[in-house]
Amino acid sequence: MFDFCQFLNKYLFVDYSPVHQYVYSMVSKVEDGEIYLIISRDFEKTGLLIDDIIVCRVPEGDIEYYFKSRITGIDIRSEGLTLIIKPETEVEQFINARVAKRINLRLMAFTEQKQPASIINMSRKGLLLTTKKQYKKNDLLNVKLLLSYPSRICSMTGEVVRLRDTSDDRYECGISIKEFSTPDDESKYSKFIMDLEKAFKLI
Repeated sequence: MFDFCQFLNKYLFVDYSPVHQYVYSMVSKVEDGEIYLIISRDFEKTGLLIDDIIVCRVPEGDIEYYFKSRITGIDIRSEGLTLIIKPETEVEQFINARVAKRINLRLMAFTEQKQPASIINMSRKGLLLTTKKQYKKNDLLNVKLLLSYPSRICSMTGEVVRLRDTSDDRYECGISIKEFSTPDDESKYSKFIMDLEKAFKLI
């Protein structure tokens, strides 16, 4: 069984909506199977209540831990607003693509058998996309990314490192880029990301 005590005094992100809105918290105590979080004041905007299910993410270097929890208590204490949660799923561990700077940008892409997908964000190391087709963790996908209409396409192979169900029968996939189909594809992608980083003042 996973020892949640290893999260003591670490930051935990409470993800509370399908569009990745989250609030910060810090793990202050683990007791009787429950985790006590000192939560930021932004919690007020979430509308979360007792018995709601939340997604919890704990980044640690180039690894991120992911699990779902049920809110069992909300309390005001001397240290601040405290959220008490009880884990509902096993802890998953995956590569933290957030080590690289992510750029929120909607683009069209295609995966296996010309399955359409929509890019949510991207970085030099990976992509976050939604699709109607369900994949499995560790699947290797061929991804064709439409950098500009109609014909500037970049092809790559990526590994599914994270999965999440969203609304309307859509599935969210975190993809770690493993290799590009050609050196030209790698060059096009690198230039595209670099231009975006400059435009968004990330470099």
